[in-house]
Amino acid sequence: MTLNVTVTVPEDEIRNGAGALYLERAMLAIGFQRGVSLPMPKCAPEREKPLDDTLRGAPVDGADQDSTDMTASEAAKRAADTTEVNPDTVRPYGQSEEGKARRTKDQMAIDKDIEEMAASHGVSEIPTDIPAIDLHAQLKAGTFAASEPEANISTGGERIDPTSEEDAAQDKADEAAEVEETRKGVTLDDLRQAIGAYQKKHGMAAAVEAIPALLGCAVADVKDEDLESAIAKVKAATEGAAPVEDKPAAPTATKQDVIDLMVAYAQKFDGTNNPGADSFTAADIPRILEPALGDGVTGLSKIPDDPEAYGAAVVAMKAAIEGNPFGRKAVA
Repeated sequence: MTLNVTVTVPEDEIRNGAGALYLERAMLAIGFQRGVSLPMPKCAPEREKPLDDTLRGAPVDGADQDSTDMTASEAAKRAADTTEVNPDTVRPYGQSEEGKARRTKDQMAIDKDIEEMAASHGVSEIPTDIPAIDLHAQLKAGTFAASEPEANISTGGERIDPTSEEDAAQDKADEAAEVEETRKGVTLDDLRQAIGAYQKKHGMAAAVEAIPALLGCAVADVKDEDLESAIAKVKAATEGAAPVEDKPAAPTATKQDVIDLMVAYAQKFDGTNNPGADSFTAADIPRILEPALGDGVTGLSKIPDDPEAYGAAVVAMKAAIEGNPFGRKAVA
């Protein structure tokens, strides 16, 4: 029986001077070892064209036509089942075989080829933890993937506070002052809201009489440093009973008196002589009259036609013009 084994040596291996090593590894994979090693040229002569199929593994004359062809990958696979291991299959890049002081010419040629292919693939660091033969095959096939470098993540222990101790102390003082300022940051609008709550509970007439006495001045004249205490006084009066002692007689007025005050309100906050226009006055009149005269009294036509009702409307309109309970910006 005749067994014909064809081993195809890649042209690149021949050019790089590693053809003999490639052939030897393939033959070892099937348990064949040559008694005489024929030297191979360091670099095969240049050819105008690549080797054609007739030069790649041509069968020996007289060989059986049913012979088995074996590729390099199949040979390598079979080598794993043999007890003899080629020392070059475990040699890392750039190192010699175990027990040898120097690399062979074939090994040096493979390492040089690895360097060139690694540079062309953008591999900055050639690994030494895999056999050079495997690395060479991966680079050649384009399947090699460089391991990702570990991310440089800070744990916090090595971080340095850029601020000095003086800066940190000043920051704490500023934060404390800001918190204190926010806590005490009452405004005139807060006082007006407190007065509005008093007016809603006790009525406009009572507010006109009591608020100036509580504050000791007009609402707009309360100083910033006195706002907190003024608000406290108004809230305390709101929770208590409405003042009844020394209550003056109910004022009286005419319808025209009310009209004149409505016009004055419109001139001050809307810059117009028409209280019925779509403006602040039109929105504010119902909120001024209802607390003083009762639900449903939202305009001039709803005021009962009697002197005391008009008098109550006049008191409410005067208080609104002077106190500006809705925080309108005066036009004139």
